Amino acid sequence: MIESIRSEEMTGDLRFSRGRVMRVALVLALTAVLAFTLLTVAQDEDNSYMDEAFYVGAERCYDCHDGIHDTWVDTNHAKAFDKATEDTVVADWGADPSFEWMGETITPVLTENASGYFMDLDGQETHVYEVTHVQGAGFWLQVYIAKIGNTHYILPLAWANTYQAWVPFHADEWYEVDGSPKMAANYHVWDLLCSACHVTNGGIRYNTTTETWVASMTYYGITCESCHGPGSLHAKPPSGEDRVDYIWRTLSSDLCGNCHAGMTPVGNVNGMPTGYPLNAAGETIQPGDDHSEFFDLAPDLHPDGETVKGQSQQYNDYLTSRHAHSLPTLLGNDDKQDFCLMCHSTDYKLAEEGEEPTLETAEHDIECALCHDMHGTSEENNLRLPMWDTCVQCHRNGDRMPGEDPLPPQKEMVEGTINIDGLSGDHWMGDIICTDCHMPMMGVREAPYDIPSHTWYLISPSKSIDLGMPNSCTVTCHHDGSPEGALTDEEALAYIEDSMAEVEEMAGFTADDLEVADLALEASSGLGFSQEDIDAQEEYLIEARFALDMVEGDNTYFHNPVWQKELLTFAQDMAQSVATALEPGTVTGKIIVGDDTGKAGLGIMTGNVTWDTTDADGVFDFDIAPGVYTFEVWNGETKWGTFDATVVAGETTDKGDMSIREEVSEDNFTWYVIGGLAIVVIIIVTIFLLNTKVGEGKEEDEEEE
Repeated sequence: MIESIRSEEMTGDLRFSRGRVMRVALVLALTAVLAFTLLTVAQDEDNSYMDEAFYVGAERCYDCHDGIHDTWVDTNHAKAFDKATEDTVVADWGADPSFEWMGETITPVLTENASGYFMDLDGQETHVYEVTHVQGAGFWLQVYIAKIGNTHYILPLAWANTYQAWVPFHADEWYEVDGSPKMAANYHVWDLLCSACHVTNGGIRYNTTTETWVASMTYYGITCESCHGPGSLHAKPPSGEDRVDYIWRTLSSDLCGNCHAGMTPVGNVNGMPTGYPLNAAGETIQPGDDHSEFFDLAPDLHPDGETVKGQSQQYNDYLTSRHAHSLPTLLGNDDKQDFCLMCHSTDYKLAEEGEEPTLETAEHDIECALCHDMHGTSEENNLRLPMWDTCVQCHRNGDRMPGEDPLPPQKEMVEGTINIDGLSGDHWMGDIICTDCHMPMMGVREAPYDIPSHTWYLISPSKSIDLGMPNSCTVTCHHDGSPEGALTDEEALAYIEDSMAEVEEMAGFTADDLEVADLALEASSGLGFSQEDIDAQEEYLIEARFALDMVEGDNTYFHNPVWQKELLTFAQDMAQSVATALEPGTVTGKIIVGDDTGKAGLGIMTGNVTWDTTDADGVFDFDIAPGVYTFEVWNGETKWGTFDATVVAGETTDKGDMSIREEVSEDNFTWYVIGGLAIVVIIIVTIFLLNTKVGEGKEEDEEEE
């Protein structure tokens, strides 16, 4: 169980930060009533109440939060620092501790007995140290501490649990160049470099009498109050106040950055910088404090200037990632919806159903807390979900179907799946998962390289070639002795670039085919194709478009090149079949009347479709769906004739010169008859009138005579 301790030595130049050990004693001595009169209600973004609160310990938290406490006790945080006992020491004290140093083989002697654990640095019994404490639970690396006076020294051997072997750890502090042991420098001590991030309420002071640095702490390990702040006022709030106002709660990764960052502290102790945040007054950072007052980011980087290679510097990696800017990225998108917050906002993702924030109220990007639960889980590294599921809870298309815009479908690309019946592929490279490439081991903990990157960028072999740093391919799988087989950096880069170029080029050809098919579909409704055929071809085109969108929406052409090419082949075949099925034929000719003169202004019709009238010289040229047709030629509302044509897709049917004679329809026959009779009557009347006129003229002549 976590042990409450005090600094063994309380003399010298004491530099306690707020809420430190002496303040604890003072507050405990005050009555509750007096203490409460000095307080104001804490705001959500105000941690000033911590000035008056004191630490109560994880056992007090257990009274109300037993479930969380029970999972937390098995976490790395809870076991970050402890006394060396048979329950806490994980190393094999009988394993060979020898290592190479400056061309020499160093052979320490390790002893385990009833008195404890001991390290003899060269087996000569001149530098023998008792291991009093351990740092780390031993999931990866367990470091061993010797307490000399009131100062804790980091011993030069650590246990690499992954390799089940001893490894040198800051050996240069304990050995001369010739391999002979020496006493480590008193400024290279655990108290100055490590303590505050491995205990609760850690502080540091310099003892001017002994000229040593001495750590103070309230509890071993990283307990509840390391992240939530001193809990006395939460456990017993002022009368009438809400206890939730007196506990620090946040989803921000800045809290994790208090320790998981490469940094240069603002403050120092007797001129020496610490390995953890310290302000100018010598106070250690508290939850909710402004980083700028305590440290400047100073990660240990690879030559690319982006990728961290130091230990416990995940926060530096994170800040360069797209995850750290996911919310403003979404808010800058014109098509944003509240639903999008599911994968762009931690407070939305972790909210209770019905209590999700909106685009206007969401506060957090993709934070550490979305993937990890530091209260403890059954998954590795305190992940909320198994590693694969952690990534693909967002990086997946899910149930979006053809006709919808797919979500980023990295899951489906790697797995070889798509929401189109009859289509499936193989999982890429067997059991490979996202983290194998996007979180390569770029940092150093037990040995180079064994700390995963948290930028989530693939580290290209080009960086190895240009800068001499590791890359995702050769660090993770394709190194010497790996079952996958070793690749040179040049071979790995060529494979990546060639595969991506092939898929990208194919995607371009597919997009061209889809454009042709789109144009064919758009034109089809005016070309005599049946609506049933058009609808069927549109469905095919929707599936083809979805397949291309899935490949392009994946944002890389390398998550499963074989499957991506299969999808693109499917899309190409579909697009080409649509364009073929909706390809019209062309009918040309010239309509002439009378003395072979081209007749303009005539309409050509079949069914309910009328094409453009012929040109001024009677020439016509139009596209129509393949088939056998009888076309009617109309002059205004009068049909002038018909002609037959067999139309073949993609070919021209030339009817040549066609003499069209006016046809008399049955509807007009009566009028033609009436018109004809009228003409006859007019002629007869005219003749009669003329004859009558002539007769009258003869009678007049006779009378005159």
